[in-house]
Amino acid sequence: MNKKPRELYGIFRIDTRSDNGRSTTHGWQVRLTYNKKPFNKLFSDSVCGSRDEALMRAKEFRDQRLIEFNRNAGFLRKVSTELNSSNTSGIIGVNRTEYLEKSSSISEIWQTAFPTVSGKVGTKSMSIHKKGEMATLKIIINARMEGMSDLIGTAPYILFGSELRFLVDYYLNILVFFDSLSKQEEDEILAVINSSKIVNTDKADIINGRVGQGSYRERLLMLWGNKCAVTGAKLFIVASHIKPWVKSTDIERLDVYNGIPLSPVYDKAFDSGYITFNTDGSIVISEEFSDDGGKMKIDSTENIGEVHPFSHMYLEFHRNKIYRGKLF
Repeated sequence: MNKKPRELYGIFRIDTRSDNGRSTTHGWQVRLTYNKKPFNKLFSDSVCGSRDEALMRAKEFRDQRLIEFNRNAGFLRKVSTELNSSNTSGIIGVNRTEYLEKSSSISEIWQTAFPTVSGKVGTKSMSIHKKGEMATLKIIINARMEGMSDLIGTAPYILFGSELRFLVDYYLNILVFFDSLSKQEEDEILAVINSSKIVNTDKADIINGRVGQGSYRERLLMLWGNKCAVTGAKLFIVASHIKPWVKSTDIERLDVYNGIPLSPVYDKAFDSGYITFNTDGSIVISEEFSDDGGKMKIDSTENIGEVHPFSHMYLEFHRNKIYRGKLF
């Protein structure tokens, strides 16, 4: 069974016909409950003008209700994009710590903490002796990036989408920058990050001054682990747009979340609309492609993993406008 996409929380598709067959209902219904009181509203395709417009209005209604519910209950939580006063690295939410073990040896670790939907604090720490200083730092930054990504679209953080987007892009750009460094450059930037003589705000200025956006392809591959999302192959990967280039705005064309790295056969099938993906990562293969797809070893059990929330709207476009088959 497919996992329901996060962006459809509290929203249900309605396609019904009356008993006499003379009238039909097509639309999106919002169903929420707060303090045991139901909040239901139907957004009809015909009244709103189209299926997509009805869904957009349903999402707006749902989001506004969730904001009100969570504000009344005191559940709204803030997201900070600033350095904490105790930060030592110049990288938001990431710190290096040393402590004395019982054996009298000094353990050096990189660590991070991040909020969770439940309200508890998530943590990740790792000794630099396992993989080395830079490799460990990148693992910790990636852990915080994923932790912040998990908050996107959730009720307690619904007012802080722009802050979460900033942080996810911020960590992604740092990771792309770190991956581009030579060993000498790594040592130079680590010397700045680990210096006790440079204050954290100056460290941040130095890091941010050197971190660029990186190319679309570099950032996309970093987001997906530098491999094909389906096969895991690392060679001949195509940075495939989800919403086609010709149909995208200038902003959408450069949006790294409007992309999936795919091996050539999958890229061609995806670009042509013979396959698509659900937001839980499961592949969908059109009926007319099932025979050829099987010969190409494109399997209906394949899964690219849960898709980043920022990519959901692009995949929704692909499923509704590009995909050639029927959606069930």
